[in-house]
Amino acid sequence: MDLVALVRTVSGVVRRTRVKSAPAVWQRSMSSPASLSLSQQGKVADNQPPESAPLLPEDADVLKRLEIEFANEMPIDRQMMIRFVRGYKTEKARWETTVTKLREALEWRRKTQADSVLNAPLEREEKYFELWPHDFHGVSKRGHPIYVEATCAADPNVLLESFTVEEQQHFHIQTMEMLALIKRQCERDTGLRTYKHVVIMDLGGLSRRHMSSKFTGPVQSQINIDQFYYPESLQTLCIINAPFVFRMLWGMVKPWLHPLTAARIKILGADYITQLKEIIAEDQIPRYLGGNCKCCPAGKTLQELHGDKFKAFVDKRDRLLKAEAAAEDGTKSASMSTS
Repeated sequence: MDLVALVRTVSGVVRRTRVKSAPAVWQRSMSSPASLSLSQQGKVADNQPPESAPLLPEDADVLKRLEIEFANEMPIDRQMMIRFVRGYKTEKARWETTVTKLREALEWRRKTQADSVLNAPLEREEKYFELWPHDFHGVSKRGHPIYVEATCAADPNVLLESFTVEEQQHFHIQTMEMLALIKRQCERDTGLRTYKHVVIMDLGGLSRRHMSSKFTGPVQSQINIDQFYYPESLQTLCIINAPFVFRMLWGMVKPWLHPLTAARIKILGADYITQLKEIIAEDQIPRYLGGNCKCCPAGKTLQELHGDKFKAFVDKRDRLLKAEAAAEDGTKSASMSTS
């Protein structure tokens, strides 16, 4: 993800619950509409995802109505519906807005083939990792998957010469779907509803070249993807190593954000590692950010590790897809044996 992720984001359950008579589908990230406080959602332990709290009665009612409204639609993941139920809670015309936005998101997913984007490699995946170094690394103290990217390692000119805006968007969708896949595995492991993630965006290297439309244009388009099609997916976005010029870029980007999304973005100071450790255990923070996770060699940057991170991404993607397929088969077998 990038500043395109700043906002792009930058972005499975023990048993995935589905709309009646419809198999589960993968869905997924950032946030836009309403975010409920813990007191509104119900209390959960400090080491649990806040979204794991039970639905309030009025939210459960909207969810039931959605299941009826979309009974004949493509298979819809229940967690996706819950994100839309909670995400548009504060809208004046709540029901009409939720139905409209969910219908638009489903149509967008069909059009972009988001449900199958992880099933086969995209063209020049490794090259994209090289130009846009990123990493899916560990979980926060509350159980949210962590996504890290060296946003400004990307040269806007080189990036656009190598990938069209549409191709960049497709890689962004891949990133969001990968995060969704990881979150479903977290749900299977813990039994707790988990549909949010944490982003760490390293802006070291940000310069005036990132102020051009070659960079800000794709950023805005991906902001819209996250806000309209992946509401309620971002828990926190931590920006580190932001230089002075970031103030200019932030002034351009902030108006594109829903106020509740902007509120989830934290700009950390020089001692960012101390602030990161408030929400992430040190052994879950990679060494290239100053943590002590042993999975990364010491003394190397994320950009220098892009080849290793690409291989790790491919391995994790394949492993989690197999685990999900096995879980789905197990659920089907259990259902058949009890019918």
